[in-house]
Amino acid sequence: MVLEKFTLKNFIKLIVAFGILVGIIVLLLYITNQPKPPATSEHIVKALQDLNYNYEDLTEEYIEQWKCDEILQKAISAESENIRFDFFIFDSVSAAEEYRKSYRSHIYTNYYKRPSNENKDHMSNWNQYILETDEMYVVCTRVDNTLLYAYCRVDHKAELHNLVTKIGYFD
Repeated sequence: MVLEKFTLKNFIKLIVAFGILVGIIVLLLYITNQPKPPATSEHIVKALQDLNYNYEDLTEEYIEQWKCDEILQKAISAESENIRFDFFIFDSVSAAEEYRKSYRSHIYTNYYKRPSNENKDHMSNWNQYILETDEMYVVCTRVDNTLLYAYCRVDHKAELHNLVTKIGYFD
């Protein structure tokens, strides 16, 4: 019988194997839940320059448009014939999250259609939403108190992906 062969030695082996499995799971969760460092405005400018994008500091324009002089610290935008890119630094995580939700709603209202591919992800200090339709590719990512919103026609997805990766918001 199987139960007769179940000895204390086998029980200890089972406990050790279970402990190793739990340890591996905990390690994987730790590795995959590492916080992303938020990009600085200097880092954004350098990435845009390295990839030959013209950019503008639109902080004052957004403060006026959004009526948020206490909240918005920096707004950097770049637009080419292929992509639109906006990066914001807010005074708090909660402010960045509020604007991320607003942009997420804007994306859904203006770009969502079937068929589409949605990717929602969040970990530790970041939250990401990506929408890809047959026409558009849209990215909205919050890392701590920063927010990135960018979009392009789907045939320029690799170009936008490269920019967001260079910034460090894609792995």
